[in-house]
Amino acid sequence: MIFHQSKIMKRDFPKYNLNYTTMKAITIMKAIRWSYVVIMAVFISNNLSAQTVAPYTVSPKWMIGRTSGMSFPGPADLTGNPAFNGGQEATSTLCLPNKSIFAYCNNTQIYDGSNNLVQSINSPNGGQSSTQGAVVFPDPANPLTQAYIFSGDDQTGGTSNGVNWYLVRKTGATYSVVSGPNNVAAKAAVNEGMVVGADGNHGYWVVSHSEGPPNQYLSWHVTASGVGATQFSASSSRGGSGAGGTIKISKCQTKIALIGPQEVEVYNWDKKNGVTGTLIGFSGTGNGPASGYSGEFSPDGNVLYITGLNGSLQQWDLSKSYATGLITITGTNTINGMMLGPDDKIYIARFSNNIAAVTSPNSIGDAPAGYTSNALTVSGNGPYIGLANEAWLNPNDPVINNSISCLTVDFSFDFKTYFLDDISVSAGSIEWNFGEGAGWQTGQGATPTHVYGGNGTYTVMLRFNDAYCTQQWGDTISINLSCAAAPVSLISFTGSYVHGQTQLRWTTATELNNDYFEVERSDDGINFYPVGKVKGNGSSAGMHEYELTDANSISGVAYYRLVQYDYNGKKTYSNVIILKTEKNTTVNVSPNPFTDNFTINFSGEKSSQIKVLDVLGRVVETRSMEQASYSLSVGENLSRGTYIINILTDQENYTYKMVKE
Repeated sequence: MIFHQSKIMKRDFPKYNLNYTTMKAITIMKAIRWSYVVIMAVFISNNLSAQTVAPYTVSPKWMIGRTSGMSFPGPADLTGNPAFNGGQEATSTLCLPNKSIFAYCNNTQIYDGSNNLVQSINSPNGGQSSTQGAVVFPDPANPLTQAYIFSGDDQTGGTSNGVNWYLVRKTGATYSVVSGPNNVAAKAAVNEGMVVGADGNHGYWVVSHSEGPPNQYLSWHVTASGVGATQFSASSSRGGSGAGGTIKISKCQTKIALIGPQEVEVYNWDKKNGVTGTLIGFSGTGNGPASGYSGEFSPDGNVLYITGLNGSLQQWDLSKSYATGLITITGTNTINGMMLGPDDKIYIARFSNNIAAVTSPNSIGDAPAGYTSNALTVSGNGPYIGLANEAWLNPNDPVINNSISCLTVDFSFDFKTYFLDDISVSAGSIEWNFGEGAGWQTGQGATPTHVYGGNGTYTVMLRFNDAYCTQQWGDTISINLSCAAAPVSLISFTGSYVHGQTQLRWTTATELNNDYFEVERSDDGINFYPVGKVKGNGSSAGMHEYELTDANSISGVAYYRLVQYDYNGKKTYSNVIILKTEKNTTVNVSPNPFTDNFTINFSGEKSSQIKVLDVLGRVVETRSMEQASYSLSVGENLSRGTYIINILTDQENYTYKMVKE
């Protein structure tokens, strides 16, 4: 028999959009002259509310232009940007999870978070600049101490270098380039577009586009194993030609767009394999944007915004063709590079210190989009014509937490991203597999408690969707249970003397490899002899009731105990109960089942205590009587269900199972 007291473990509930109300239903049942038994905590979650927060995010600090910067939330002016070479376009910044700057770069220089020049890249004299410049993002194998930088090409005014990558390492306060330049696309092979998207599995895709026919997207997979080989997407040959242009991937990593000097094309994007899918829309030479320069998707991915060097800003409803879905929001402002911010607004560079913005980019139409030409004034020399070219970063893995108490395990999980304060989990999408053969289970919530059937090693799996992008996330762990406690958790063991026979009853809460029980009796409390055997229930987490009648009980005082046998023959003894078998006590409990209440008619000892317990072992009603005979009505306030009635006197214990209909 088990002799332990389980504990409710204090847990760190998930902090990231898991707004749970915790209700602890605590059951403490004390067996007669036995031990304390299971305490169970039940956690009930509210419906999870969806927020417009995706699991992919960009850095909250942007070093932009020549001596300017932006920070979020806000946005706010960010000072301290060193003097980049004049004429530089887009820049890229990488922040750590604590939002401090790890490194940033443009097409010619790499800086650390303290504004120190780490290394010049591409053209040593800094005389080149490309539309999207370069990108910096974490090394998946060492995200806090190393970063990859891919530098883009300059096809329109500087030296052609193709695409090169570098690996930057931070050791203490020292930065160094430990690998690079490593050329993956030589010289004139690519245009000036470059973007980084997450692969949904904690790696990244760097994407560029060929300079001329054949018009193809080029992609490089960066994982914990390093930089993969060049991949090609056999996309349409109708778009993407020309040296300038911009490539963008949507926030949920499902669409990709290329904006060229006279052409725009949008494809579905396969983030798992790093290739384009179905062509969504295309504008050919002659009906595309005049001097198309940059573009950006709305947060929901249904709208594409396009800027031109002629100062136009256009909106393309992707549910329609380019010809019918295009709206010109403004044609009078000088607007250029653009980037979707952490606040789901699109920010646009101008030839000034004013940063423009589309404040409601999911909305269709000029006024609904909420364009403003001055969302932020930055210090320094302004952004020039480019803006931030940030990588869409993966969050860290969801991590399953567990707290083990014998065979009872409490689970929860944390889901932390690089920068976001929370992530919205899609309501009802959380599934657990506890590794006992039952498969995936829904309805367990974010903090389930599972009782295992036995010792061993179990593989526990979790999966769920984020509410914004329906991306599935999960984790897998192994837990090893080696419970030293006895295999049966006993709630009660009682007996009563009725018409010359002793009726023995006992109830268990959990059982592990329980073969059978043997009841033993003694007349002196020292020497015990078997009087009967009852089959056990193997391994089970449910409550089980047993009984045995000793038809040959002795007159006077009798001692009883249980002996529990495992399948392997190991046995465990219970505490001993004492019964006075000659006592003339009469107890009657009726009716059963009952609808309103039941009556206890008692005649015997002077003092008795009455307890009513539910099926979980919780005491729901108590009475104390100080007379030898009484008739008592009980159960008026009970709801429908099954109850255990326990009557304890100075010498005996009576147990009855009652059902309220």
